[in-house]
Amino acid sequence: MLLSRCGQTSKKAKGNPRGSEDLGDGYLLLGLKDTTAYNTSPAERVVFQDFFSGCPGAEDVNSQSLRRWGRLKIPTKQVARSWWKEVERCPDMAWTDHNVKVRELIPFRHNIILNMLQILYQNAIHFAEVKFFFIEMLGDELHAFALVSLYALPNEHVLQYTNNSLVVCRYHGEGALVVIDVRSILSVVAMIPFPFLLDGYNNQYFMVEKIGLDVIEADILEDDE
Repeated sequence: MLLSRCGQTSKKAKGNPRGSEDLGDGYLLLGLKDTTAYNTSPAERVVFQDFFSGCPGAEDVNSQSLRRWGRLKIPTKQVARSWWKEVERCPDMAWTDHNVKVRELIPFRHNIILNMLQILYQNAIHFAEVKFFFIEMLGDELHAFALVSLYALPNEHVLQYTNNSLVVCRYHGEGALVVIDVRSILSVVAMIPFPFLLDGYNNQYFMVEKIGLDVIEADILEDDE
């Protein structure tokens, strides 16, 4: 049975929640996954085909259907949630904890987890909305990925004017879909609607680091079934 974050919780003293997938290094996929294959949209299909094309071991990856996972615990003990599950179950969470901060966006190639490197890609932090998580077998190894929508890089004028204290990014939705390895996720953040036009555009959001109890490990024990 799938238990909602909005409902009651069940607690376990030890071990990983039932139905989870331990990815190692402090990354853990949690419950709330598809029971039948999900048929990807045309836009998603293009992104998957581009990402996995030419990747050794990815010849059997099916870009037309997969099984989605809804949540991921990361080494910070935060739980990154997904648009897929959270919007349909708890609409008021729409712009909070399914947004993440990610480091480098180097493509996954040749069975090397390039984004394990302790550097930032071109000295830039990227923010992204998680659509869903998924796993694939590449050769004989299991790897976990996330389909995300990248926000634009932070508005430079606002950063300079506020001495880097206010980070405002434009949201592009399906126009900025990419696949990332889950190990590129640094932390969970909130993206809050920005009430003013910037450069003539709306769809602007400002970033707030997530430090509340609603995204730490204790809250996710409910998802063990």
